[in-house]
Amino acid sequence: MFRPNQTGHVTSALELNIYGEAVPADPFAIRFAVVRLGQDVKSGDATDELVSTARGRILVARDTAIRIGDHFTFDGLRYEVVGKEPRFAISGALDHFDVRLELRP
Repeated sequence: MFRPNQTGHVTSALELNIYGEAVPADPFAIRFAVVRLGQDVKSGDATDELVSTARGRILVARDTAIRIGDHFTFDGLRYEVVGKEPRFAISGALDHFDVRLELRP
């Protein structure tokens, strides 16, 4: 069992407006544990430029309302949720979710 030790904020897109743009809901606080929040630097395309991508993984409780596409804010940085995978206890019961994030401007 993990122990959430940080607080972040989630903003969910609830619906689309008449222009097809996502209309965000009010942010709400969630408790989570950091697995990794960091930056990957790798060689880009044919120009041999270095490309920097900030990614992360957090753990959230099984009853936390977070979905793929939601925006997650922590420590002044805004991430987008790009993956959510269930993690189970040895007994087979759902214990928590492993959430993958990518930094957004």
